[in-house]
Amino acid sequence: MGHRFYHSRSLSHAALIALLGRRSAKAFGKTHFMLSAGLRFALLSSVVGCGSANDAYSFEIDAIDDSHTNAQSARTLEVSSLVDAKDEQEGSEWEIEQRTREMSPCEQMGHTSESNALVSACFDRFPVLVEDTTVEGLEVFDEYGCGPGIGEYGPERVYAIALKEPGLFQAELLNTEEDQSVDVDLHILSNLDYESCLDRGHLNVGSFLDAGTYYLVADSWSDASGVSYPGDFEMLLTFEED
Repeated sequence: MGHRFYHSRSLSHAALIALLGRRSAKAFGKTHFMLSAGLRFALLSSVVGCGSANDAYSFEIDAIDDSHTNAQSARTLEVSSLVDAKDEQEGSEWEIEQRTREMSPCEQMGHTSESNALVSACFDRFPVLVEDTTVEGLEVFDEYGCGPGIGEYGPERVYAIALKEPGLFQAELLNTEEDQSVDVDLHILSNLDYESCLDRGHLNVGSFLDAGTYYLVADSWSDASGVSYPGDFEMLLTFEED
């Protein structure tokens, strides 16, 4: 509904009386209508029985400002939407925090077998016995900074080690001596870079580590002629908090 203006020239005496009768009950309510000064004068001078001007009642009719009302409603809706969005965001943040608390260290750090194509598995609870094979494993690392000159040209398996506390991490191969055709070496890396090697060993490795994510690589050793010795292995992983 837009603005409404009633002009005295276009209304007869009867129309003025009728208009006054319809609107007088609302004159002092929530809805107000505005009349021009000429129309207010016409009402004051035309109504029969009004008496003197001091006794006359002037009814001012205000036009309804729909645009103002709509703007107020729009602002109210906007504020409500912002409040709802904030509540939804806070709810989402709370849900994320709850899910994070329920996640294991491997999940929190994002090192699951699905999240990294190089990583076969992630371990964050110890001790754990691993039974695996380097056969058909990846061939990414050929040598390591902590064992220069030692060829590791065969396939390897990479495991993420997620630690929430500092302590001593150890890995030990259990059965490689039973099969002379298999020769697997172990390497601890601080990241997926051969130069970040912290320790290596033929049968076992160990290092004091801070909280964080590390990588254990079981790699197939290669002799001077380049022949590699991949195969099955059993490996025990242990961790003692500092």
